[in-house]
Amino acid sequence: MKFNYTHTFADYWMLNRRHLLRLKGIRVILSFSGCLFLVFLLSPFALPQPEGKSMGEIYLSSVAGLILPLIMALMFISTYFAARKRWNSAADLRCEKTYEFSETGIQIAATEMDGNIGWRYIAEAELWRGWIFIKTHQNIYYYFPLSAVPDPDALISLLIAKTPKTKGMKSI
Repeated sequence: MKFNYTHTFADYWMLNRRHLLRLKGIRVILSFSGCLFLVFLLSPFALPQPEGKSMGEIYLSSVAGLILPLIMALMFISTYFAARKRWNSAADLRCEKTYEFSETGIQIAATEMDGNIGWRYIAEAELWRGWIFIKTHQNIYYYFPLSAVPDPDALISLLIAKTPKTKGMKSI
């Protein structure tokens, strides 16, 4: 099975967001910081207003509750700018790649590179939000949307058969 795909920055940002969301405990912290932000927004309406205090003074008195949501927002913003900088500086991320999947492995060709990866070097494959992520033992990722593949069922069957660890592929 052979197909071409040219990545966009949105693709690369999807990979970086996925890495960020897979950090241990990050989803719990994100949920908690979201709840703190909601409490901050709703506190003047849910709690009785002290006499003589304006709405702005009530918000300022509870601004410490915004520290965790602010840290989480800064983490996502800094990840975005780091990804944007890497995207702009690395031409190999932006070039068109030809992926060829066979029984012996994956061949990836581009103008700047040409490589063949045997199945024994693939650590895991994952289907996440319509994207295929293939990870090697060296933490190198090959990723593309499932919609770019001419025969998605054949690719998923091959990945399930050849990859030691698959995620999200049983449902197709």
